[in-house]
Amino acid sequence: MSAINRMIQLGAIGALLMGLAQTGFANSPISCGVTVVGQSNSSIDVPAVNAAVNQPPVSGEVTVCLSGVFDFGSTVESVVINPGPTVTALHIVGVNATSGAQATIRNGILPVIMLPPATLPSLTIENLRFEKPAFAAVSILTANGYVRVSGLQIVASQTYLDPDLFNLTFREGIVVSSVGPVTGEVDITNNFIDGGTYSAADQALVVSAGIELVGQGGAGNTQPFTAQVRVAGNRLSNWSGSGISALSAQNVTIEKNAIDPGRFANLSSGCQTNGAGASNGIGSANGIGLANVTNFTVRDNIITLVPSLTGSGAPPACTAALIVSGTAGSSAKGNLVYHNQILGVGSYGMVLGTVGGATDGSTETDNVFALNSVFGFAARNAALYLGPEANGNVLVGFFPSLAGNTAGNVVINGP
Repeated sequence: MSAINRMIQLGAIGALLMGLAQTGFANSPISCGVTVVGQSNSSIDVPAVNAAVNQPPVSGEVTVCLSGVFDFGSTVESVVINPGPTVTALHIVGVNATSGAQATIRNGILPVIMLPPATLPSLTIENLRFEKPAFAAVSILTANGYVRVSGLQIVASQTYLDPDLFNLTFREGIVVSSVGPVTGEVDITNNFIDGGTYSAADQALVVSAGIELVGQGGAGNTQPFTAQVRVAGNRLSNWSGSGISALSAQNVTIEKNAIDPGRFANLSSGCQTNGAGASNGIGSANGIGLANVTNFTVRDNIITLVPSLTGSGAPPACTAALIVSGTAGSSAKGNLVYHNQILGVGSYGMVLGTVGGATDGSTETDNVFALNSVFGFAARNAALYLGPEANGNVLVGFFPSLAGNTAGNVVINGP
């Protein structure tokens, strides 16, 4: 019997003897079907977790408990979630130490990922700490049932240069992307996601986002993204692009998140979500950037901008707390943005459309912005900017300053 199998079986026996293990996340007991104890050794930890996740000794609803400290080293796609058809629900849960410390996964390139053609009716990933994950900590690239990612701490995120994608660079926290179909329901809730520190080498990332949603129309994405998605109660900090970014998705609720993009700004088109390379939602230390989206509800978020600099030491061309825009030939339509609080200082509080540059055939229409607070925000340019192709929208609130295509929209401005 291999050391890996012994470790998994001993962990499972231990969990049965304990009866119930405390996750510490929701302060509620959970029954572990199999437990893996981290050895801080990638040659042991990576195959052990893969075996527990994909070849569990039980079927049906499976709970894999992770305990201790794991090191995934420099492995690419460290743990690929793809259990057999006998697994109807998979729960990957961190078990806290007696000291209260979370189970921790260190390093790894795309350390936890689900790829097509995997099919799994229910997947939850909860109560884990990721330290120094490269590219992204958790990547869901296909989903066909229920997915919940909750209670994670992601810190010291690392940039990854992908040799298979034209040597482009990425830094993300949690990603849901329709490389395969994304259907059903997805909840991303109550996570702490920190972008880490940056250097001049990180000044032009292709994607930098704490939470990234990419649907049909993104690079390499040909499959539908029809899932009902809820992004709620997360704390995001130090993301040089956007705290939360979405492209070509629909029916998403983004609520009650606290976003502090930080002082390092990506060298990109800034407030132009449909500018060069911005089909992935590239921003420059922005709060929420949404491109080509429909039926989004964005409410009760707190976004705080601070003065930022690019890797060259210069201020970014444009920063904004909240951006909603179409992309070339597509639209942002039917979105509701209300009761968000915007604080700090930046170029714009809110942007609907494209800032600067030539028109590109994108449209923004039938969107409603209502009762968003900018009382604590110092706008260098304007509290609200309306792009030239933003028409037929309704904007209600107190806007100390306005710019752009106000004539093409209904703007009700008052204290």
